Amino acid sequence: MVIGFELGFSVIAGIVLGDYIDNWLETKTPWFTMIGLVAGVVAGFSLLIRMLRRFDDRKGDKPD
Repeated sequence: MVIGFELGFSVIAGIVLGDYIDNWLETKTPWFTMIGLVAGVVAGFSLLIRMLRRFDDRKGDKPD
């Protein structure tokens, strides 16, 4: 559940920040929203990969 929340929050935060910048600069095309979306997806998957690696490291420490 935490993984999904962090992935979703990263994407939404990127979109909201990009939309804020588009409105602030009064751009006609939503370039910063799209850039924020891509940055949010990349950040979310980066967090996901780090969490999975940490989980895998803990799993490898346990004796068989």
